[in-house]
Amino acid sequence: MKAYRGVLITIKDNIQIQGSRNTSYTPRLVNFYPKSNAPIIDKLVEAGGIIVGKTSKHELAYGPRVTTRPSTCLEWPEFPTLSINRK
Repeated sequence: MKAYRGVLITIKDNIQIQGSRNTSYTPRLVNFYPKSNAPIIDKLVEAGGIIVGKTSKHELAYGPRVTTRPSTCLEWPEFPTLSINRK
């Protein structure tokens, strides 16, 4: 049995998938379509994973460029250990 059989997977836009636009969320790469997969993609598919799409991210994965920390409260009643309270 394959480890990721039937698991739906999304991939960040800085990881190459053959034939899928790979912008890394920067205008300079808006027309870049990789000719091959990143090695991790092949491994995930071989293990039974199903690639369903790509997700966005900060430009070139640098992260946000802000100096203040957002005030956020994330509550997940079903998973209290994952709840985040920032003040």
